[in-house]
Amino acid sequence: MQYKGAGRNVLIVKERNTTRTCSNCWALTGPTGLDMLVVRTWVCSACGVTHDRDVNAAKNTLFVGRCSPSVCGNKQPLSVASPSQAYRLCEAGNSALTAAA
Repeated sequence: MQYKGAGRNVLIVKERNTTRTCSNCWALTGPTGLDMLVVRTWVCSACGVTHDRDVNAAKNTLFVGRCSPSVCGNKQPLSVASPSQAYRLCEAGNSALTAAA
């Protein structure tokens, strides 16, 4: 899909758990297993938000793609982290940047 970037920066985002991770509270509470692929909407058991499977995955992918990369150089890039890991890494980075400012 990089060819569709047409001169723009393209970030490859790992899609693992994007449908299972709640885009509101980042808990892994979505449906799992092959037999649960037919479930198109689900309710997060941690925060109670109702999700459409595809919209939730899109929100998680967008978040990982928009979150600033690590400036330390020794952390796992967000593009290869799962959505819940990316959220924790991004929040930790933002907290560090706020404290330094």
